[in-house]
Order: sequence, then C-alpha cells, then structure tokens
Amino acid sequence: MKTFSGKAAAAAAGLLLALLLAEGGLRLLGLAVRHSRAPQAGAGARILCVGDSFTYGIGAPKGESYPDHLQRLLDAAYGPGTYAVVNEGVPGQNSSELAARLDYLLAAHRPAALVVLTGANNYSLRNTNFFLFAPEELTFSGRAALRADSALSHLKVYRLFRFAGKGVLDEFRKLAYSPPRCAPASQQALDHAMKMFEAKDFSGAAAALEAARSKDGACAELSFQAGRMQFYYRDFPKAFEHFRRGRELDPRHPFVKIFLSQEIPLLRPQTAAAALDKLLA
Repeated sequence: MKTFSGKAAAAAAGLLLALLLAEGGLRLLGLAVRHSRAPQAGAGARILCVGDSFTYGIGAPKGESYPDHLQRLLDAAYGPGTYAVVNEGVPGQNSSELAARLDYLLAAHRPAALVVLTGANNYSLRNTNFFLFAPEELTFSGRAALRADSALSHLKVYRLFRFAGKGVLDEFRKLAYSPPRCAPASQQALDHAMKMFEAKDFSGAAAALEAARSKDGACAELSFQAGRMQFYYRDFPKAFEHFRRGRELDPRHPFVKIFLSQEIPLLRPQTAAAALDKLLA
C-alpha cells in the first residue's frame, strides 16, 4: 500500500506531466493556426500600424490619420492594392497593453511590416503594474511575486489561466456594477454622439455631448464621455470638471480611476514632480 508521501509524489508528477502536455499542445496549436491562416483574397502585403489614439486618429478628420496617409502614399508610389495598411490603434492603450496584444495581432494579420507608435502619455490603471517602475517599494515577498509572474508569463498555460481568471473577475465586476440610468432623451443623444465618435467625427461628437450635457446635468455617462472628448482635445481643466461631476453622480464608474489618476500630473505638474522625486529618492 502506497504511503501518503508516495501518493503525493505521484499526484505531483501527474500534474506536472499534464501541465507539460498542455503547454506543448497550446504551442503546437498556436503554430498550426498561425501557419494555416490564408492571406485575405485580393489583399496586398499588409503593413500593420499599432499604438494608441495617435494611431487610431483622434484629433484628425476622418481619413486623415497617419495610417490613412501612409496608404495613400503607398498607393501613389506602387499602385493601389500593392500594400494594405491596417489600423489597429486603440485610444488610451499604453505600451504594456500593446505588448500583451501584439502576438494576437501579428497572428491575425500576418503583416509584412509592423509600425509601432506608443509612448508614456497613457497612464492606464487597467493593466499597468506601477511597481515595475519602483520595485524597491515592494516587500521581499512582493518582489518575488513580481519576478515569478514575469517568468511564468512565458508559459502559454499560465497566460491562459491568468486570462481566464481575469475574464471571470471582469464578469463578476460587471454583474456587481449597475450604472445609473439616464433619461431617454439623454441616452439617445449619447448614443448618437458615440456613433459620431466611431465614425471619427470627433468635433461633432464633442459638440453633441456638450449640448446634451447642458440639458441634463444628472446623467453620469454624459459627463464622463464629454470629459473624455475634452481630454482628447487637451482642454484638461474642462475635462476634469466633467470627470469630477461624473464621479459625484457615479463614483464606481471605470473612468473615475482611468482619467482622474492623471489629474495631478496634468493640472499640477509641480506637485506630481515632487511626489515622483520623493518616491524615487
């Protein structure tokens, strides 16, 4: 009869073998999917542009983003259809979020060239671990956990479980969060403005949101979206005025952390610089 330690060792060995098989299977599946993707019919060599709002085209008229300009330059130089420029810019996406998506984007588009435009202007709290920049602020166990997460992130199985866990937590947060409803007329105006935004009519969307907000100051989503538009146009005092009003109406809204975290760096840079000096001293 096996001893308890023998059973535990057998179970551990079985678990390790299962993880190794799963890791190998995921890697083989990824290779198979990547190499089985057929190029889109009629599409020329793809040039993939990735980054944040500058790549997406916020602040520029429709059809005037830099990927649009690049497409026209290539068409003029080599003929239409020779190259296909793909715009995968995401407003507010920082470099760590982009790095997490890059493997997927490369597999999905299989580009001949990759153009990256990203920087430090997006301080997104969604997927950024600020202790990566100041690990000395962590305890010994915290630093060990940070190093372990960095090392394990090279494993497909670990990334799969982390992704699934994040998805489950996000769903629980959605179920627990119920945003306050706006009046029907305000919701209609908001939906119309968002369609204008998606069509890259940014000035029209900003004007529509300001007009709707002036009629209904009790709709939190109007305040947050109006603030977002002013933020993109770099009218920071007006943007944060809208954000603060939105926070009063709906303190659990995701924009509270995402945008208000930038209030001190943008409106009070001297205070932010002093705090950073103290942190890094």
